[in-house]
Amino acid sequence: MDGKMIYTCEYCDKEFATIDDCQEHEIFCKQTIDEFSALISKFLQKIIQEYNINTQKKQVMSYIINNNICCNIKYLGTLVNGNQVTIDERINLDEINNFKNYVLQYITHLNTNQYIGEVNVTTEDFGYNTYTIGDIDILDILQDLKGKKIKIEVLN
Repeated sequence: MDGKMIYTCEYCDKEFATIDDCQEHEIFCKQTIDEFSALISKFLQKIIQEYNINTQKKQVMSYIINNNICCNIKYLGTLVNGNQVTIDERINLDEINNFKNYVLQYITHLNTNQYIGEVNVTTEDFGYNTYTIGDIDILDILQDLKGKKIKIEVLN
């Protein structure tokens, strides 16, 4: 045993030979995590204001796992038309644009009660299929339309 101390970043578990290097790195990790959370929160706030959504729950928590910055987003709100907005997603930094597009499309559909897009199927692990209209999971659509009378129309 050589008696050297190893210091570990509390955010990403990276190891350092000196406490100063570790603390400097932890400041960087914390800033990165905070900036990602702030970016997501700012986007949600813009959507909330734009669509006049009454918020019941909003939780944005970022962290680093396996050298990837991730964010858990849990949001529950109600549109003026009474439709529930439910977002429960885990994204990493590379997925932020897809997340924003998904949320905008999802809320637009909820706001108009209209879902327009191509029906797609994706086979997941163990042969499980996920069906979507555009980027919206059909199960999410059915949950939003639960209890409502609907008309399904094929455009082409």
